[in-house]
Amino acid sequence: MPLTNLKSILSSSFANKGVAKSITAAMICEAFDEFVVEKFGKEISENIHAQMFSNGVLTVKSSSPVLSQEIKLREEEVKDTVNEKIKKDMVKSLRFVS
Repeated sequence: MPLTNLKSILSSSFANKGVAKSITAAMICEAFDEFVVEKFGKEISENIHAQMFSNGVLTVKSSSPVLSQEIKLREEEVKDTVNEKIKKDMVKSLRFVS
């Protein structure tokens, strides 16, 4: 009987349970939050954060309409940066909630 790579077993197990999708969504949210800290600083980052990711849409919660607009103006940069960090082209658009 041939040996099976542990990574292959875990990958298929996680994919079957939907865990891979949840892990990717968490990585996308974390990459967005890191982007905000890098571009705007720690103090500003306390007022905006990624809430969830689903079907190509990253939902962002902000306590400031002005900050939401600033991120919206940088939407292409945000998408490019987040997708680059996770090494997948997953984020297609941003959605803002307050």
